Amino acid sequence: MFAQTALNSLDSYKLGHPDQYPAGTRQVVSNFTPRSITHLNVPREFKQKNKIIWFGALQLFLQELNHVWETTFFSRAWDEIDAEAQKLYPAFCGPNGYVTERLRKLWARGYLPIEIKALPEGSFVDVNVPVLTITNTSPDEYWLPNSLETWLSFDLWRSSTSATIAFVYRDILEAHAYNTGASK
Repeated sequence: MFAQTALNSLDSYKLGHPDQYPAGTRQVVSNFTPRSITHLNVPREFKQKNKIIWFGALQLFLQELNHVWETTFFSRAWDEIDAEAQKLYPAFCGPNGYVTERLRKLWARGYLPIEIKALPEGSFVDVNVPVLTITNTSPDEYWLPNSLETWLSFDLWRSSTSATIAFVYRDILEAHAYNTGASK
């Protein structure tokens, strides 16, 4: 397993997206939307409800996000970041400097200019309803929400999936306990 760094946490193919946005784009809103529960190992009658428990462990993710970006990007010298980017990104973005120019501006800012809004942890949510959004708070970094979205989604779906399965199994166990005479 490789060490998580700011540069390898960005979704590489999305680094080319900023040039595909309409000229003058200043803000991008990305979201995390659970799209299906068909992969869950739960009874069919629950799958028909088509709901999940939103438990994203979001605070833990935000601490990790901040730690990774602070220690592997903002606290390092720009020359080190640029050299790493020049090794990492040309295979995806070509040798031109537009990606590193965006990163240089972000590095000079010194923090991730993003805002994340989420439903309350533990919410019972219909599938296809966004559980969180991520937005840039600086027009220069309109490219950042979509670049971070993959890491965010990858990290957060696991806890929500586990919480949903645990909820269903507890519901099943409580029903069987009640039907066999257990006290509440």
